[in-house]
Order: sequence, then C-alpha cells, then structure tokens
Amino acid sequence: QTTPPTAQVAGYYMTRSDNVPLRTYADAQSAAKEWLPKDTMVYVSGLEYRNGTGWYASYKDGVSGYIRQDQLRRATDAEVDNYINNQNGSAEKPSTQPDPYDPYGKSSYGYVSSSTVNFRKEASANSSRLKVLNRYAFCLVLGTRDVNGVTWYNVNQNGTVGWINGNYFHHLN
Repeated sequence: QTTPPTAQVAGYYMTRSDNVPLRTYADAQSAAKEWLPKDTMVYVSGLEYRNGTGWYASYKDGVSGYIRQDQLRRATDAEVDNYINNQNGSAEKPSTQPDPYDPYGKSSYGYVSSSTVNFRKEASANSSRLKVLNRYAFCLVLGTRDVNGVTWYNVNQNGTVGWINGNYFHHLN
C-alpha cells in the first residue's frame, strides 16, 4: 500500500528517543541493522507507507534502511548547520536507496534451537555464562558477529543482553 507524501521529506532528521532501529525493510518485523541513540542525525531520502505506517528511507554513516515515521523529527536549520560543520562540510547523503522489501528477509527475532544453550556475556565459548537457555527461548536479535567462522547472535532475552552461538539458534524470517 503506497500513499504519496503530502510534503517534501528529503533532508536531515533526528531520532526522538534511544534505541531507534534502522531496519532492513519498511516493516516492524524486519531485522534492525543498527540501534540509534537519541538525537542521532540521519539523512532521509523518501517516505513510504506499509500497512498504514509511514517509513522514512534513511541513511546513516554508509548504512541505509528504514525508520518508522514517528521515531524521527525534522532537524532544525541550526542542528543541520552544526552537523555539517562538525563533518568538515562533507555530510553524507545517500547514493543508493535501501533494499526493497523482502518478506523472507531476516526478522528481529529468533529462538534457541537446541535442548539447551549457554547464554554468554561475550561472543566466545570462553566467556562467562550469564545463564542457560532452554529450547524455544524467544529472543530479540540485536546483531551478529562472526568469530572464527561461527556466527554469534547478540540478543536480548527477557531483559538480559548477551550472546548465543549461532549453531544453537534459529533466526526467524
């Protein structure tokens, strides 16, 4: 479902709160590429609507994606000037659009796929264990890291943030 924007949206915007997800696709279930802190400057190149929700096509430090419309506000002229001056006059604008929506792309969620798995403080089998998670423990995926050929998932499980070895975790689409 596409609804044309009523005003020009391209320009600089700022996040309204902490942990604003820059998502892969214009969908709340899409994986977050990054979690942005409050007052982070992003460049918006367009607006699209999906299921009645507005999503800004956004760009930050070489990473493009989508941010829900209510999580950004247009930056003031003074904020934009300050940002550009701090970037030595070379503030980035996107050269490409974000990826098109893929209904089979990775979401922000997953679950433990083995009978039990160690939930670790860091992405390493030698890191201290925070707790043991049982099969189907549901997690919010914050990111991944490859360590010696193994993908580790940085997740939030019931308020605790830690790492799970990817061999024991299923990332939902």
